[in-house]
This record gives sequence, C-alpha cells and structure tokens, in this order.
Amino acid sequence: MIEDNGQSISQKIKDIRRKHLQLCKAVAILEQDIQFLISGNYVSNIFLICFIVYQLVTSGPLSAMAYVAFSSWLVMNVMVTLTVSIIAAQVNEQAHSPLEHIYDVDMNAASAFESLELQMFLSKLNGPAIGFTAMGFVTVTKEFILTLGGIILTYFFLLIQFKV
Repeated sequence: MIEDNGQSISQKIKDIRRKHLQLCKAVAILEQDIQFLISGNYVSNIFLICFIVYQLVTSGPLSAMAYVAFSSWLVMNVMVTLTVSIIAAQVNEQAHSPLEHIYDVDMNAASAFESLELQMFLSKLNGPAIGFTAMGFVTVTKEFILTLGGIILTYFFLLIQFKV
C-alpha cells in the first residue's frame, strides 16, 4: 500500500499501521513456538559444524570416503542453519520494510491525528526488532547471520593456525 500510494498516504496511514500491527501480532504468536526450534537448530548445528571442522583439521590423513562423509555432513548442517536463518531474517526485513517508505511521505496537509498515527507507526518500526528470535536472546537478522559465519570462520582459521 505504501509503494502504490506514494505521497498521498497521509489519509491511509491508520489502515496501514493497523495491518502492520496485525502482522506483528501474528509473528509474535508464531515466535512463541518457533523460538525453541530456532534455538535447537543453532545449538545442535553450530556444535556439529565446529565438531566436523575440528575433525577435518586435526584428524591427520583420512580416507577419501571419510572426507566425503564429513564434507557432506558439514554441508548439510550449514545448509539447514542457513535456510532457517535466511527465512527468519526475511521476516525481520519485511517487518521493518515500511520504514524506508514512511520517511518519504508528505505530511504537510495531514491533520494532527494523522501525524500522531505516523509517529506511532515510526515508533513501532524503530523500536525493538520485529521477527523470530533464538529463545528471546537475539533476533535473527542478516547481521546475525554474518556474525555466525564470522565466528565459524574464525574458529576454522584458528584451528588451522594452531593445529590443535
């Protein structure tokens, strides 16, 4: 609605804000159950990724079959973690996407009530992150995915460097 209406949005800001609040409530309801799945996914798969990387780096010469088995296991765990993370990050990105369009709205002809509605909408969008979390500790965003990747790569390079 925001993109289609462009500058004449001041009359419809109330409806857009209400629809966004309904979607945020739906995400919050889903979050109650999904947070345990996301946390379990991160805990188990990141542990397994680190374990597999450790085995590949420190286990001396392995047979070709062992390398294939470890590599496929590693790829599977990385893909599962990435899939869950990307989907959760897209929810966060879409929940905050109206923000870039709201700043372009011309509010010169808007009433005080419409300005208040816009301010409340901006407050919701700029407030705490909307999206799926890992047990309420961290919201899964693109930045979080990048951080996880950095941690795993740092672990890998430290293992190679020190050959524990």
